[in-house]
Amino acid sequence: MSRMLFYLLFAGSFVVQSQEVAAHHPETGDDFLEHCDLVDEDDDLNFSGMDAGLAECATYVQDLRQRLASVSIRDVQACIPESVLVYDLMTVGVDWLERNPAEHPNSADASLARAFREAWPCR
Repeated sequence: MSRMLFYLLFAGSFVVQSQEVAAHHPETGDDFLEHCDLVDEDDDLNFSGMDAGLAECATYVQDLRQRLASVSIRDVQACIPESVLVYDLMTVGVDWLERNPAEHPNSADASLARAFREAWPCR
């Protein structure tokens, strides 16, 4: 009985953590870059950022992908193939924002929708 209770509590902690991660998403392009940039200034993988912020980023870009599959965001639609990995979504978003610094204070949803449209336009 105590083993069953342990497993239930253990599994429940993941549900709570995943809901907390899903509840937060970056508001601006700056927020997105802060949590989602996987590469540091020296073009090395940024392992120090691979924590809850990175999990939030992965959840956020996957959610944005799903929303763009059914609706446009500020009149922007993207057609992202199922084969595209979450890592690719994050990289495209970071690269696009780095090339478009004027977008940093703007809505992350709108900015990333434009980035994804550029990478995966609907035909």
